[in-house]
Amino acid sequence: MIPLTFFGAVEGSAAAEMDNARALASLSAYLAEHKYLHVYIPEGKWFTAGDATITIPSPGGLTISGGGQGVSSLCFNTGGLILTAADQGDGGNTGNGITLSDLDLLCTAGTGADALTIAGGRAIAGRTTPGAVVRHLNIRSYDPTGGLIHWFRGIVCTKNINPRFFNVTVDPINGKHCLHLYGAAPTFAPIDVVIAQCNFYATAGDGRAHVMVEGAVEGVHVTDCTSIGSDLTLKWIAASDAKYPWLSFTNNHCAGTNGLDIDRVADGNVRNNEIFVLGLPGQESYGLRLRNSQHAARPDLDPSDWDISGNLFGGRDEAGLVHHGVLAEQLTDSYICRNRFRGLRGADVLLGPDTRQVTVEWKPRRSASA
Repeated sequence: MIPLTFFGAVEGSAAAEMDNARALASLSAYLAEHKYLHVYIPEGKWFTAGDATITIPSPGGLTISGGGQGVSSLCFNTGGLILTAADQGDGGNTGNGITLSDLDLLCTAGTGADALTIAGGRAIAGRTTPGAVVRHLNIRSYDPTGGLIHWFRGIVCTKNINPRFFNVTVDPINGKHCLHLYGAAPTFAPIDVVIAQCNFYATAGDGRAHVMVEGAVEGVHVTDCTSIGSDLTLKWIAASDAKYPWLSFTNNHCAGTNGLDIDRVADGNVRNNEIFVLGLPGQESYGLRLRNSQHAARPDLDPSDWDISGNLFGGRDEAGLVHHGVLAEQLTDSYICRNRFRGLRGADVLLGPDTRQVTVEWKPRRSASA
């Protein structure tokens, strides 16, 4: 383990931005020579200017760890941390791995800057790559036009589920959501993604979400996360050719204009969450929306077998706001039970068109049918 100061970094002074930028460049050069490296970020704030790009060779790997959230902070004035994993070569089956843990990443200025970008790292057919592991991080962007975490198209490591880890390999495409998962085709679809113990704080307008899932993604676990200040906590638009998309969303704390918008996801569970809906005047908002926007052409994509239980749905009790707890359209063979509803100025449960065989237990304060 090598401390960041080994490369010439200076703690605690914004005047040291250029010194720290050079230190991160030296880190990248050192990694290119030695292939594998564990860098420790000591206690304090480490300011740097511009983007810091580090390329992980293949085979090779990089671990960056700190003393804990709120203890060790990398602070980017005009940019963010960019980790580029080289495509996995023929040098071995280890591939390239990236691990970040126990620190803060702060993106304090810039236009459309992302605090963390991970790109590259495709695995050769028949091999596996460790991908990226991100755990115990606070990642914040103070630029409302930028994202917290900018993940791109990727192949997710499968059968490696640990509730503290988020494992993904990525290739770049455009996107402006805080955490963006995209599957181009079922053959390369992200599977069994874990997003755990992450804190998202940002104002993401224009319908953007803290977690955006698109395409042929299969199997997403979101647990023990905090999401504050977004238009949507999670938005998922599943591809019509996705093999078997499903979601597990448990033990999370959310406060935003809306909560979850789930479209064409086969089944899942939303359990034991606190979802607070801020809403906007003149617009209908919701804590959880389930639907199939292609129902007329593809009724087989209707959401079914959903378990929605043990949640607290709350809202701002102010005039001019209309927000619902659960808005279900085309939902079948599902349960909505043991939920609590506080301060909503709409329906606790609003069952829309083509909803059938949905059991609502422990009758909520209000329910309605569209």
